[in-house]
Amino acid sequence: MREAEFTYVSILEAYTRLLADHPGQALEIGEDCYAVMVGEEVRWAMIDSNGSVGTEVTYPFIEDFWDQECECWEGDVSGTATTSCVASPSYVRITS
Repeated sequence: MREAEFTYVSILEAYTRLLADHPGQALEIGEDCYAVMVGEEVRWAMIDSNGSVGTEVTYPFIEDFWDQECECWEGDVSGTATTSCVASPSYVRITS
């Protein structure tokens, strides 16, 4: 039996917890994709043309893109790909 089941809500809660401990930083969640805090909301952002992560252009995480059966974001290969950023977080400084 697996220890944890990840859901859309639990993965966003994990992102929020991790980011709370690293103000001014973005959590890497995929290739060129980062979770950032904008106010009290966790959102996703991409690396810009300068290779930086900012908060001017961010997007909401949308539940329709969560694959409950695989416990991962649509487009990720598996739940392991989605949750690896929670198990071994990597951060970059937000530039703006």
